[in-house]
Amino acid sequence: MRRLYAAVTLLLIATGLCVIEYESVCKCTDSYLQRIENIEEMISRGEIKKAAFAAREAEKNWENTVNLIDMLLFHDYVDEIGKNLSELESYIKYDEIAELYAICESTKEQLLSLKESELPAAKNII
Repeated sequence: MRRLYAAVTLLLIATGLCVIEYESVCKCTDSYLQRIENIEEMISRGEIKKAAFAAREAEKNWENTVNLIDMLLFHDYVDEIGKNLSELESYIKYDEIAELYAICESTKEQLLSLKESELPAAKNII
């Protein structure tokens, strides 16, 4: 009977850790999706300096966030998102708006894919 209790306890702990990990990844990806959308809105309103500052802040915050996220997720996804975020400010500074929107869309897709990869679905487990 003790083994059964131990197994159930371990299962509950594992499930709890998975839920916490999923929630933190969702919160992080949603935050960066919102930041990218805000940058796009600032550019469309002509607030170039504000958008450049927001892009710089997003990149700095990503560097801090990456320490936690890197432990939990596939590193290639995380590295590519960081690379894209680091390019945003330079696209804004050099007035390459088409490239900026392209990299924003690419980064949003990567963030959504990252979030989707953490869903407790059969294709992600197997």
